[in-house]
Amino acid sequence: MEALASPEISALRVLLAEDDRILQRLLAEFLLAQGHEVIVVGDGNEAVDRYEETEFDLVILDVNMPVLGGIEACQRIKAQAASRWVPVILISADGEEQDLSFGIAGGGDYYITKPISFPILQAKIVASRRIANLYQSLERTHSELAEYYNRSRAENDFAKGIIEKMMSSSCGRAHSVDSSVQPMDTFSGDLVATELSRSGQVYAVVADATGHGLPAAMTLMPALEIFYAMSRKGFTVSTIVREMNLRLKQRLTADRFLAALVLSYDPHSRMLEVWNGGCPPGHLLQPDHSLKMSLPSRQPPLGILSNEDFSCTTERVLALEHSTFVACSDGIIEARNLQGEMFGNQRLLDIITAPGTEGIAAGIRQALTDLCGSAQQSDDQSVLVLKLPGGGMSSANALKDGGADAAGHCTDSEPSQAARPLGPVITGGWNFTIELTGPQLGEMELVPLVNNVLDQLRLSASVATKTYVVLTELINNAIDHGVLGLDSGLKQGALGFEAYFNQREKRLAELTDGYIHVSCSRESRNGNSLLRLLISDSGNGFDYRVYLDAPTGADTRATHGRGIRLVNSLADSMSFIGRGESVEVELYLDQ
Repeated sequence: MEALASPEISALRVLLAEDDRILQRLLAEFLLAQGHEVIVVGDGNEAVDRYEETEFDLVILDVNMPVLGGIEACQRIKAQAASRWVPVILISADGEEQDLSFGIAGGGDYYITKPISFPILQAKIVASRRIANLYQSLERTHSELAEYYNRSRAENDFAKGIIEKMMSSSCGRAHSVDSSVQPMDTFSGDLVATELSRSGQVYAVVADATGHGLPAAMTLMPALEIFYAMSRKGFTVSTIVREMNLRLKQRLTADRFLAALVLSYDPHSRMLEVWNGGCPPGHLLQPDHSLKMSLPSRQPPLGILSNEDFSCTTERVLALEHSTFVACSDGIIEARNLQGEMFGNQRLLDIITAPGTEGIAAGIRQALTDLCGSAQQSDDQSVLVLKLPGGGMSSANALKDGGADAAGHCTDSEPSQAARPLGPVITGGWNFTIELTGPQLGEMELVPLVNNVLDQLRLSASVATKTYVVLTELINNAIDHGVLGLDSGLKQGALGFEAYFNQREKRLAELTDGYIHVSCSRESRNGNSLLRLLISDSGNGFDYRVYLDAPTGADTRATHGRGIRLVNSLADSMSFIGRGESVEVELYLDQ
């Protein structure tokens, strides 16, 4: 039989089941003439068996065959094919509508009545092949998408693991942190992190990157690395945010930035320092949870301004011991329910200042759930609740007697040997000296510089913590009162701290002379190793006896003099030289 003209189709593997020998031969010759491969069987059972052995591109079944009819055979073949689409053409001598309905319901895709019209058969084969090609294309696309999904899922899981490890590596190391981050996607563009400096200062950051998901999470990474590294070393908030801004400006595209609130709290001086760029106001609560003050955003987010235009000016507040600081991202403030009602800052204030409030972060989350109900979350949501730790002499005594654990909390151990027999000092081991003069004091931070050197000396944890505290207090005292000649009396009054630090920044910027000299050495006396620290400045000295002779506990509320008494309580010995412009401290290393 000659092939009829038809659109080009690829050769098919055809399973033909027909019990009429003449029609069987005619159909086989027609299909062979079309270039197809044909397997011929005489009944439905044989057709099902052959399909189990080999996959076919097209199945042609006579409806009325012995042993097993075409419709039943069609149902079994379709079940074996499962998700793979195989076109089935049913042939029948009955052309009634009901017969056609039974055939299609039985799984047939096409229905042809006898006598067979070969042009119509050929058209149905072409149509079936077109649909089969479409199914195969869809299967390939599905397979590619599945492979892409699995690969992307594996990559996302890998990225998520790294990001979560970075974000949790130091989170929660500060005292009494209660935080919550609720992402709207797999990855969070919000971040809450805390850290302790080596001298016991508490640092925290709440950050909200542009957008959501992985791009937003990646925006957080450079800033997070800088925050952890610089806060551990005791850099000021101003220096930390300037470095974060510089790094983000260098690495981010113009449409990406990072809203952030960065703070530090010194439990010894009780000074809270905050920089807020693009975040909702942070709120400082008194120990009774009444609102002391709110600290709104004063600067643009990080990563927008150049280093020359960027302002790292911070706000400083004298906080009572055991106060609480609360900050959140705008995803909480701007959350809405289905009626469009916004959560808002006032609702947040009502929650955090409620009398007897415990579990502030959980209370905020519950209030969000109560308001928003089934409304879809439209942004990442994060909150930081930081209980500001107590400082003063009780903290100093704990350090003196017990040291500190990895989280900076005081631990019990053997009491220090404060009363050691005096004897000749034998020098040895190591020593180093650092000196900064004039403008260098305004351009470089001396405390992190010295502490960075001490890091290499592998001091025990308890000695290292005391050493960092002592150096921080003495160096800051030497700069503020020795070189700059600042009067601590400026700190008195509601605006005292602000006036004091404004004067400090002004005098540092104008500084042309003066110096700070720091010398550290490891020595030995009577077989005991000790660390000797000598800090000198170019100032005129001061009456240090006023502070050393003050009663124990006199520093509880004082705004000045606390540092000297703190150092005296930590040191095994402390002596002032000359008029007080030099101070020498000894700390025993074999405690």
